[in-house]
Amino acid sequence: IKQAIETNAELNSVSEFVHFACTSEDINNLSHALMLKRGRQQLLDQVDQIINDLTNKSHDFAEVPMLSRTHGQTASPTTVGKELANVVARMRRQREQINAVELLGKINGAVGTYTAKISHKGANLVDGLQDVSIVISGMGTPDFLALTHDGQVYLCVGDATADFTVNYSPLNGYTGGVSFSVSGLPGGISADFSDPTLSGAGSSTMTLSGTENLAAGDYELVIEVAGTGETQSLPVVLTVLSDDPSAVPISDLLDPEDGAIDIPIVYELHWSNGGQVVTSYDVEVSRDIDFTNVQFAQSSEFPSSLILGMQEGYTYWWRVRGNTECAVGEWSEAFTFTVAGTLGIESQKALGLALYPNPASSAFNLRSETPIQRVELRNVLGQMVLSQNVQNTEAQVSVEHLSNGTYFVRVYRDGTSADLKLIKQ
Repeated sequence: IKQAIETNAELNSVSEFVHFACTSEDINNLSHALMLKRGRQQLLDQVDQIINDLTNKSHDFAEVPMLSRTHGQTASPTTVGKELANVVARMRRQREQINAVELLGKINGAVGTYTAKISHKGANLVDGLQDVSIVISGMGTPDFLALTHDGQVYLCVGDATADFTVNYSPLNGYTGGVSFSVSGLPGGISADFSDPTLSGAGSSTMTLSGTENLAAGDYELVIEVAGTGETQSLPVVLTVLSDDPSAVPISDLLDPEDGAIDIPIVYELHWSNGGQVVTSYDVEVSRDIDFTNVQFAQSSEFPSSLILGMQEGYTYWWRVRGNTECAVGEWSEAFTFTVAGTLGIESQKALGLALYPNPASSAFNLRSETPIQRVELRNVLGQMVLSQNVQNTEAQVSVEHLSNGTYFVRVYRDGTSADLKLIKQ
């Protein structure tokens, strides 16, 4: 929750109160519900794939005969396609039952007693005793409970409608019913309730129309649920998301830091949370500063991604972009890091290259099995510090004017490139 509100300056200033008055179960059961929700979706995605595959096979084998069996005994003939179709029908039913399970959570806060403390002022107490009267209001049990799980609804610019559903439950035998209304509607927006009044437990869905004319932004509304003796207010927010990529928050790359060295071949990248509107992230890792060839491309719902199988001694560049329900964002600036280990003789042989001496003080030599077109040197920030045309299988490159440190030598041959690490000392 704190991450979700950190981009809102007003809420972020009081974010430390998010946990105030919560019990452990307030946190645990909501977390478990979210875990089950995401896990169920992964399960359903795989079930859908199986259903699709079996459906296709039931058509493919619709006319292939087979012998049925009952209790191990032969029975009437059937077809392979028909039996597969039976399995599909059962899987679809089970799939819908799993999907229909309502995952609930509670966040009721701590429980306890109400204690009133009275301080005496003025004259002395008579015999140590004094009669007082205390009036406490607002402690009664409400006639009904009105709740919504649609506290914030997201639309894309141009979407024509938005729905908010309110659940109503009478308490303590209340039979007066309720009516629904809304305040704070932007100009040009109308609201209709599926059930303007309810006499018993149920739900009413408020549909907003004309939202295609709204600009991107947050619109605060209040749904009023009025009974015979009280009115309950439900603040909700309609968020209209832009379809402009530049409107998607750009994450800051956190770990590894730019220019980091000795990174393990298996490493988890981390970047800043893009906020509540960002639903997923794309991350790319490349040995090319311009990401011409991407070695690792992944998507994640969280601001981190585990990269497996990077090569020792190589330098990589990485970048991230966020996505909303309405737009694919722009890439962050690229950071570079170098994986632990040095590109040794065996690796160079595999590339058909030789670089020596390494470390080098004034110059280094290159030898290639195929002609070298060009050699480029970049520093750990990815900035090009030297470029030299070669057009030969051997080359000598002067680095006398360069500062001591780590550099990356890119060798262009036959339309491809290879990268080697050079130490200047």
